[in-house]
Amino acid sequence: MDLILKHLGYLMVLFGIFPILPVLYALFNYESVLPFFVPIFISIGVGLWLMKLHREKEISISAFDLPKGVALCALSFVIMSVIGAIPYLMYTEVPIIDALFESVSGFSTTGLTIFTDVESLPKSILLWRAETQWIGGLGIVLVFLLIVSAMRQQESLKETTTKAKAIASLYQAQGASEKLESNMKKSVDHMIIIYLTYTIIGIFLLIFAGLTVFESVAISFTAISTAGFSVTNVFYDSWPVLFIISFLMIAGATSFVFHNRLFKGHVYELWRNKAFKFFIFSMAGAVFVVYLFVKDFKVAFFETMSAFTTTGFSITDIDMMHSMAIMVIMLSMIVGGMIGSTAGGIKINRLKLMLVSIPWLVKKGVSPSEAIIPLKVDDRIVDKDMLLVSQAFIFCYLVILVIGTSILMFTGISFLHSSFQVTSALGGVGLQTTNIDVFKPLAKIVLMIAMLFGRLEIFPLLILGKFLFNNLKDSSMRRDESSRKLFYTKWLPSFLWKRRL
Repeated sequence: MDLILKHLGYLMVLFGIFPILPVLYALFNYESVLPFFVPIFISIGVGLWLMKLHREKEISISAFDLPKGVALCALSFVIMSVIGAIPYLMYTEVPIIDALFESVSGFSTTGLTIFTDVESLPKSILLWRAETQWIGGLGIVLVFLLIVSAMRQQESLKETTTKAKAIASLYQAQGASEKLESNMKKSVDHMIIIYLTYTIIGIFLLIFAGLTVFESVAISFTAISTAGFSVTNVFYDSWPVLFIISFLMIAGATSFVFHNRLFKGHVYELWRNKAFKFFIFSMAGAVFVVYLFVKDFKVAFFETMSAFTTTGFSITDIDMMHSMAIMVIMLSMIVGGMIGSTAGGIKINRLKLMLVSIPWLVKKGVSPSEAIIPLKVDDRIVDKDMLLVSQAFIFCYLVILVIGTSILMFTGISFLHSSFQVTSALGGVGLQTTNIDVFKPLAKIVLMIAMLFGRLEIFPLLILGKFLFNNLKDSSMRRDESSRKLFYTKWLPSFLWKRRL
C-alpha cells in the first residue's frame, strides 16, 4: 500500500498543475480564480505529504505488479474526480452530488451533464470541464503504458500479457503484446506527443473553420478525448466543423499503438491494419442503417459517429428519432472504439473476437477431440484465456447495464430513458435523452458508478476493492495478533504465555 500511496502522491502533484490553464483564462476574462487555487493547493499539498510520508521507499516502476498498477489507476481517477468537483461547488453553488457528478463525467470522458444552460457558466469553468476530459483521455492511455511496461520489467512478455489478460483485461492481446518502445519513458513521450499533436491540429483547423479560439481549444480537448462536453447550448451544424470534429473523434477512438506506427511513417497501416478497417467499416455500416430511418445524412453520420466513438456530441434531439435508429445508436455506444484508445464501450476488438469465436466453436464441435484448431483474429493466434476473459468482461458489462437500468427505473424513470442513460454512462458516451439534473440522487450515484466502471473497464475497480479489503483484513489481523500478545504478556505468567506464543 505504501508504494501505491507514494506514486499517488506524485500523480496528485502533477494533477495540481492542470488547473493553472483555467486560472490564466479566468485572469484574462476577469473571473474569480479562487475556485481553481483551492484544488491546486489541496492536490499539491496532499501529494507532497504522501511523497514525504513514504520518502524512504525507493521509486521503481518494476516494483509494481498488475494489481498494484490497476489499483493506483482506479484510486487516482476517484481522487481526481473528488478534487475536480471543487470548482463547480465554489463557482456554481450546485449540490455536492451534482458537482461530483459533473467532475466524474469529465474525468471519465463521458460527457453527461447536469447543466442545461452551459452558456450561462463562466468560461473558465467551461474550460475546466473540457480540460478534465482531456486529462481523463490522456490518463487512460498512460495507464495502459504503466501496466504493460511495469509487467514487462518483471517477467517475460508472454507471461506478462497472460497476466494482463487474465487479471485486468484492460486491453486485448494485440494492445498488450504490441511492442511500443524500448522503455517506459519513450512510450510515454511518444503517446503524449501524439495526443498533443492531434489536439493542436484540431485547434487550428477549428479556428480556420470559423470557431473562436476558446471554442476551438475546448472542443478539441473534448473531441480527441472522445468525451463530449460542449461550450454552447446548441451544437454546431456546419459541415466543415462537423467534419473536423469527426476526424478528431475517430482519431481518439483509434488505438494509440496504431497512431504510434503511423507517426513513424508506416502509412500502409491505414489499409493493412485489419482491426482499424473493421472499426471503420462497422461505423460506416451503422451510419447507413441509421440513415435508412432518419433520412438525414448529416444527422445519421454525426450522431452515429459520436455514439460509435463514445464521444457524445449531438446535433439533434435523439428522443425524437425513429426507435430503430435509437436502437442502432445504443448498440454503437455499447460497442465503442478500439482497445488502447480514449473511447469507451466493450471495444470493437472484443466484438470481433466474439464474432470470430462462433465459427471456431462450431468447427471445434464437429472436429475430432484430438484436433488442434487455433483461434485466430487478424492472422494472430489468440489464447483461449483471452476469449474467456473477454466473455467474462462482456457478461459483467451487461450485468451492470441491467442492474443500473433497473435501479433507475425504480426511481421512476422510464425504461427508454433509464436504459439509454445507463448505456451512455457505462459506455463513456454522454448522449442524453432527458435532463439528468432532475434525476434523484440515487440515480445520479448509479450513473457515476457506471461511468467509473466503464472508463476503467470494470476489473480495475473490482481489483481496487479487493486490494483495499485485503489490506484492511491484514491490518485487522495484525492488530488482533498484537492485542493477543499484549494480553498474554500482561495477564499471564511468563511460563504460560511463552508456551502459547
